Amino acid sequence: VPWALWWEPLAAWTAFMVALFVCALCILALFQRQWITHERLSFPLAQVPLTLVGSTGPDQPPGPARLPGSWIFWIGVAVSFGLTALNELAQRWPIIPAIPLGPLALIQEQRGGPLAGMGDVILLLWPWMIAIAYLIPKELSFSAWFFWWVLVGVNILAVMGGAEPRGPAVIWDSTFPAPRYQGGGAVLLIGLWAVWIARKHLAHTFPAPRYQGGGAVLLIGLWAVWIARKHLAHVLRAAFAGRPGDTDAREPMPYRLALVGIVLLLAGMIYFCCIAGCRLIVALLLIVGIVGYCVVWARLRAETGLGFATYPLQVFAIMRVPFGNAAFRIPEFVTANSLRWAYAKGGGTVFEVCAGNALETMKIADSSGIHKRRLTGAILLGFLLTVPLAIIVFLTGIHHYGWVELQRLNVGVMAEIITDGNRIVAYLMNPTETDVNGVAAMGTGAAITALLGVMRLRFWWWPFHPIGYMAAMSWSLYWYWLPFLIGWACKTLVLRYGGLRLYRSTIPLAIGFIVGELLNRGVWAVVALATTGRM
Repeated sequence: VPWALWWEPLAAWTAFMVALFVCALCILALFQRQWITHERLSFPLAQVPLTLVGSTGPDQPPGPARLPGSWIFWIGVAVSFGLTALNELAQRWPIIPAIPLGPLALIQEQRGGPLAGMGDVILLLWPWMIAIAYLIPKELSFSAWFFWWVLVGVNILAVMGGAEPRGPAVIWDSTFPAPRYQGGGAVLLIGLWAVWIARKHLAHTFPAPRYQGGGAVLLIGLWAVWIARKHLAHVLRAAFAGRPGDTDAREPMPYRLALVGIVLLLAGMIYFCCIAGCRLIVALLLIVGIVGYCVVWARLRAETGLGFATYPLQVFAIMRVPFGNAAFRIPEFVTANSLRWAYAKGGGTVFEVCAGNALETMKIADSSGIHKRRLTGAILLGFLLTVPLAIIVFLTGIHHYGWVELQRLNVGVMAEIITDGNRIVAYLMNPTETDVNGVAAMGTGAAITALLGVMRLRFWWWPFHPIGYMAAMSWSLYWYWLPFLIGWACKTLVLRYGGLRLYRSTIPLAIGFIVGELLNRGVWAVVALATTGRM
């Protein structure tokens, strides 16, 4: 590797990456008390390590960490590990019979007719995902699969009215129903189980699911800040009152240090974009959007466990909706695309996973009585050690195998890098103005989310969750609707006929399913390393 040629870009990008992580960590340090103690979010994914180490709680004397002794937990581990390991073996030796867990196309996409609006119907039976759907709130898992099928139904009605015959999973633009579908559409009535077809001028009442999801994410972020307003006021008073830090002594970092860090790090990242060729307002919107998405997604993951859900609408797409491509310059397109590693897809594939892990670590520390400030220092140290190690491994691999060979993978990060140039060209070749349909769709998504949230706060029987609606507007539910349906059905039956006691006794089984999947992945990673990729 010609390191002499690499040191300058590596230094610049490493500084930006560290600034992004530390800035998100500072924001989480301000909000974590609100989310852990005041709102008491469920943190479904944090239950796994807490169960494994046998947490005793912050007010109890610490005991030795040990694996759970519950037999139902080990049954879950055995079933999940056995199924997934068997399928891994079947992929390597076809003579071994596999148990199909998916993804499989239960119904193939139709090329024409109204059912073309349904797309493929995917069968997916991953035990770990069913377990997560079992652990999260029941109204959330119900809302996720329910709103997905509402979207499918509305799309079928749109195709019947003349829209382009395509499934909801491939609708990425704001022209849903299609532009020629001027005489009809569908109005989604929240709380009802039917959709009434409108005949005139309603083509965009339920448009563009990805754009609706983007509006939902923005409103959920604003909603989280509004709910935490009293806590944030307390934080500001404690930070600038000039008193000793008794109020924040048990926090991950002093409030004043966190606030100063947020301001300085945001300014540094904005300056980075400015020297890359962005105007100040564009740099401000881009950085605030990236940091905001990281923090909002960490909160959603803490409340719902949906860390594997994809972003409905990406940060730069949200910026282009009200202004259009024509409002941005070539360096701004290049900068925004060069930062897609920080905001591209979500689903645990981009930088949002770092913020989500950090917040769950704070929850684990709170439940286990671990010193939060020492743990925060350990998190920072681990991050700072990992970044240069990753740089060495990645660049060494590229120079060893060659860029052309890596292009053939065309998956994950490589696929995104390969298409960046095409994406920039597409922006430049198609200068657009304000996307009126996109603005309307984002407004629709925000309005529906607000309605669902208000109804959920006012009526205990309300079955719909705003985050479930947001998840249904992303691509993820195309694959994940069936695990959510199964998890919701199992939890409903257990609570109905066995009550809360039976549900609590079955939680170790669900956690065992998740641990079995993680164990299987770890085993095969070690096998691949030991055999240098031959197995």
